[in-house]
Formats: sequence, C-alpha cells, structure tokens
Amino acid sequence: LPASTEVTGTSKLSVSLGFYCTDSVNGVNLYHTGIDKLLKKSCDLGRSDDIDMDGSMYFDAVDYLTEKGGIAYNEDGSYANNYYDLDVNTALLMNGVAFKNVNIDGTLSKNITFGGSFTNTRFDVNSNGKVFEIGCDGSGLIEFAGDAPALTPRVDSGRLVLRNAPSKVSFQGGFSVDLSALSADDIRNSDIATDVSSFTEAIYSTEEAKNSSGFISSSVHVGDNLVEGNNYYATNQQWVKAANEGNWIEYGSKKYPNVSNLQ
Repeated sequence: LPASTEVTGTSKLSVSLGFYCTDSVNGVNLYHTGIDKLLKKSCDLGRSDDIDMDGSMYFDAVDYLTEKGGIAYNEDGSYANNYYDLDVNTALLMNGVAFKNVNIDGTLSKNITFGGSFTNTRFDVNSNGKVFEIGCDGSGLIEFAGDAPALTPRVDSGRLVLRNAPSKVSFQGGFSVDLSALSADDIRNSDIATDVSSFTEAIYSTEEAKNSSGFISSSVHVGDNLVEGNNYYATNQQWVKAANEGNWIEYGSKKYPNVSNLQ
C-alpha cells in the first residue's frame, strides 16, 4: 500500500505517499493511494483533525466510474450508483484537495466548511444538526441527495441539484440549478427565491413552482421543457461527461456542455 498514516496517539495525523502515485502533470491522485481507507479507520477511532496537504494532491475516482461503465446518471436523471463512496468525515480530513467523481456520504461528526473544489460530486450527507458549508467552486454535476448545505459551491461550469427542501440555503451562483425535486411550497417555505437569480438556467417541477420563485434568467425549464429564454439544456450525464472530457461551450465567464459532442 503506497500510503501510510498514524492512527494512534494524540499528535496531528501524518501522511507519506509512494512516488509511483504521482502524475507529472496533475500531481498526486489520492484515490490510487488507498489513503481514504486508512483515514476512515482514523475517523472510527475518533480523530477529526485535518491533514496538511499541498495543492498537488487531489482525489479523482474516475477510474472506478469507468470500470462501472462510465454512467453516473441514468437517462431520467436519477443516480446510477456508480460513483466511488467516500465517507464525509474521511473527506473532511483531506479538506482542501480537489474531489472528483465521488459520492460523499455518511453522518457529520462536527461543523464543517469545505475548501478545495468539487467536480462531479454527489453528497448524500446527514448533517446531524451540524453546520455544513461548501465555500469553494464546483463543476460538472453537483448533487445534494441528502441534506443541503447552508452554503453551496459556485458552479460557473456546472449544474447544482437539490433533491430535498432546505430550510435555509445560500447559493454562490453558477450556470444551472435543478430544483425539479422541490414543490412550490418547498420553494416558498425556504429562502431559495431570493438566491436563485444568480444562475443562468433553472429547472422546476411545475409551472407553480417556477412562479413561486420569481426567478428571471436566460433559461427556464419545467422538467426538460423550455418555457422561457434560450435552450442550454443538457442531461445530468452530459454534465458529468463534459466536466471529465472538457467538452464545453463558453458563455461569458461560464460554460455549459457541448451536447453535440456528448452523445
């Protein structure tokens, strides 16, 4: 195993990485080191202090997704259960690195504010009454299948998906936001209406839900039907592929999938 970490004592966790897991272009992909399994054991022993990691380290499980057939989301937009599972408290120990192509799940053990960045990341997290914030950037498909964070990542080249109604959420904005799992009452009873205007595209479940937000944008969909503005629509899987392949169309400072190249 090309990674090791201390899991006993009271000092801060230390990490050593084997040389062969280093990519001369992209740096160290922690997925190939097995370090998450060691850190999970550390979490189980009650450790919660994060590790100092430099900017050359990242965690990308795209190889796992490829082995599963490369399909992260089904045609209907539902999750295909093919991402690599990463415990949220384990991920927190690696706070500050870039996470890609993972499903982050579990129950939070403490208040967290994630740094780093997220690409094609699904969160299925039980916040357990803790403060959950993502104060960084995201790209591709960012889905919150469990509790939504109090602060979402900025997704100028991405789609943000909320599966459950948040009591309070602050958006940093981006290209696309999918609220199609939420009812009109869900939207009215949260602060979504005041924040969602920072997105170029919004997707709603019904016309009533759309009207409840008062959202004005370049593109508004009810389901996959365009009802206002320009059509930039792409499926969830196309967002994933665009981020992994770099297949984008530029829209000012933002980007959306080049669907013609992502069949």
